[in-house]
Amino acid sequence: ALAKLAAENAAAENASSCASEQACKSSSPDARSPPSQKSPNASAVAETYEFCVTPPSAVPTNLPLGVASGAAGGVVAAVGSGAPAVANGAHAASEPRQLLPNGSRSPVGHGRTKGARSPPLSRPPSAPRGSSLSRSRPPSAPQSNSLSRVHSLQRIPAPNTNCRNSGAGTPDAKTRSPVQTPNRSGAATPIGIAQARQIMKLAQMQHGVDSKEALQAASQLALQLEEQQPSSEEAGTLLRRVLAGFETLYGSEHEETLKAVNNLAVFLDNSGDGEGAVELYHRAVAGRRRQLGSSNPYTLDSLYNLASFLVHSGDAAEAEEVFREAHAGCLSTFGANHHGTLDCLARLIDLLEARGACREASEFCRQLQQGRQATVGAHHPESVRTLASLASLLAAADEVNEETERVYRDALSRHEQQFGLDDPATLELTYNFACFLERFGKPAQAEALLRQGHAACEKAFGVNSGVALGYIDDLAIHLEAAGRTAEAEEFFKRSLVGREQSLGPSHEDTLRSCGNLAVFLDNDGRGAEALQLYRQVLEARQTTLGASHPKMLESSYNLAVCLADQGLTEEAVANFVPLFKSLEEHLGPESEWVLACADKLGELLRDTGKLEAAEEMFRRVYASRAREAGADEAISREVADAAYNLAICLTQQGRSGEAEPLFRSCAIGYMRADSAHDPYTLDAVFNLATCIEDQGRLAEAELLYQATADGRRKSLGADDADTKHVESVLLSLRSSSQMSAAGKEKAAVSEEIQKLLKELGSDDAQSA
Repeated sequence: ALAKLAAENAAAENASSCASEQACKSSSPDARSPPSQKSPNASAVAETYEFCVTPPSAVPTNLPLGVASGAAGGVVAAVGSGAPAVANGAHAASEPRQLLPNGSRSPVGHGRTKGARSPPLSRPPSAPRGSSLSRSRPPSAPQSNSLSRVHSLQRIPAPNTNCRNSGAGTPDAKTRSPVQTPNRSGAATPIGIAQARQIMKLAQMQHGVDSKEALQAASQLALQLEEQQPSSEEAGTLLRRVLAGFETLYGSEHEETLKAVNNLAVFLDNSGDGEGAVELYHRAVAGRRRQLGSSNPYTLDSLYNLASFLVHSGDAAEAEEVFREAHAGCLSTFGANHHGTLDCLARLIDLLEARGACREASEFCRQLQQGRQATVGAHHPESVRTLASLASLLAAADEVNEETERVYRDALSRHEQQFGLDDPATLELTYNFACFLERFGKPAQAEALLRQGHAACEKAFGVNSGVALGYIDDLAIHLEAAGRTAEAEEFFKRSLVGREQSLGPSHEDTLRSCGNLAVFLDNDGRGAEALQLYRQVLEARQTTLGASHPKMLESSYNLAVCLADQGLTEEAVANFVPLFKSLEEHLGPESEWVLACADKLGELLRDTGKLEAAEEMFRRVYASRAREAGADEAISREVADAAYNLAICLTQQGRSGEAEPLFRSCAIGYMRADSAHDPYTLDAVFNLATCIEDQGRLAEAELLYQATADGRRKSLGADDADTKHVESVLLSLRSSSQMSAAGKEKAAVSEEIQKLLKELGSDDAQSA
């Protein structure tokens, strides 16, 4: 029966009479290497196909790095096309691999979430009048009063990185769209699982279970199973058996063995076994470096796969290093315009931008743009998106000049031509360009750009179309930032009315418009009106989204903060406590939202006299911020804020000794983040002096009070209330009966206080 099946298949495919030979021996060039780059051992060993993290669907059909399909559209290995790499199986369509938790950079825009704008919180005054302690610092992030740019249209979808290419067909440099049903170059029609299973049995009968031919057939069957039944137990068993078999036949460094290593690595990656996968990825890279050289296509593929895995697992530093090596190898082997070189550039750009190296990222983006234009043309979607990314990177690198403006204008013009005025990405790019113009000192041009876009979309798509209302949102935010509150309020209300009419009162975009109006009113000092809208949004989202939805949690946070600001402390605490638990459950204990909620809840508990509960909240925030900072000696503003709030709470409980080192560290942090005369720095120094005075170390306290007075006199003026307050405290201390005895303590000022006074530049530093 097996022989008959083999004969029928051979006749149907016009191939040789032996089906096993047909499957086990490659009739095409190496599946991973271009014809001109065939591996040294290719003539001696029949080739098998490999898995790869890279999504073939996003790869052009003329891949010199050896793209060819495995049987029945098997998983292929090749340097990708710039889309995030996706391993089949574990990373399914609903969860594509992404560079960052929130996704890689949008084709347009930089440093902004999808449609969100968060104006900075205003800093509190320095020391409050009539008190020796300053109030708590606001949380650094997230900020509750943020305006959302609402779009009823969905963003342009990213390239499909989860559908696998069924093979390499006719090259098409313009569209790079995969052909759905091509054959391998000169090879037989791809086979299915049942046929692959029969061929493996034939090979085992004819050549032996542990023969080269049987192992290659088993590898083909595993490819089919992985393609159609991702992460199946049978595929894993086959791949492990293939690896063990080739190690026995050829040793651990042979090309066939390393292919088997690569295949098993990708399978484990897809199955969620990261530890096993990364070990094998490293083994494949090291082995191919030794056997084939650093610039061989096989080696470059393994490097790309390893780097993609490292990105997905969060090891950005090592991923960047490996991508740099892969890029250098592609550049020397294939040239600057090869898709592999460009893809490595695209991944490097994402990594560099993520760590804030926007200047270097912009230089790479220039190279990427030149390569895209040379290979697919200036108006191809990839070229247009790359140009928009270049504009945003230049702006993020503080290249606020005529060249960046020209790049923005060019990108916007091409974007409108390629995607249309109503595309959400066009709207996003327009907004980003307007923000750039405002930074460039051209606010009138920024406003004109937004009004022009609004007028065009209103005329083309209607007054209440999603894109026209999107421009209304942008104009409202722009006017609010410019201080033109009356005009801004009019636009916020127009946006809300338009969405109520076109989408209904319960639609999420309508609720976001309502939330924007609430934030505006809140920022404008009209808390009572804002509170009513916050309640309205929260009630609607409870019905439409459910209690655990992120937008629902955000609405709960905004309402709780507004209640606190309106003096409704008990109701605010009643809202914050369940919100805190819910945020912790859904986002994790280290989430910025959880920490912000803990900060605000701690402030409310402290104000109501529940100091122990408040301390627990503040201590939690401080511990998290300190862990995040690690061993870095430079104290960040976030750590300083958390230390300050905890120190205030400890001092109010009479625990000045515990509060002292916290005040000292946050004073140094504020000083280095801003300056010695910054209000935050002087607040911390003043409160440090209060702690030291409470412990009876009056000489040191006097020096710190004097440094605070000097600083406030320079920064605020001699007539400022804060300056007069600290001078009054200093005078009271000096006139006390205890100071006469304290004069002997001058020589006993601690080393820490001397160092702090020196950094402050106090006039008494030398005497100290």
